[in-house]
Amino acid sequence: MYARADEPSESVIAFYRASWRHALETFAERDLDSVGAVPWWSEPEVTLHQILVHMITETARHAGHVDIVRELIDDFVGMRPEATNLPEDDFDWPSYVARIEAAARAAGER
Repeated sequence: MYARADEPSESVIAFYRASWRHALETFAERDLDSVGAVPWWSEPEVTLHQILVHMITETARHAGHVDIVRELIDDFVGMRPEATNLPEDDFDWPSYVARIEAAARAAGER
């Protein structure tokens, strides 16, 4: 799935919702061991269970990406202002960020 720069967000959201409805119908009508194909995958024959796990992972990953973008826009991190679910104020964020960035760079070099 991709969106063109000139595509209205309503169109993207409508497509996502239609895909979501189709997925719900598919899961209601089929067993998790039903076999299908994803031609562009290295092993194209897959079960519905494999697709479900893949899509849960993809959705979580990209929802996290969107959350990062939102944080950059509104400059707020955590769940909500009154309960951020983040460490206390004396937490050493610069060191934490440096450690995460170093791990990401090391992983990227593999």
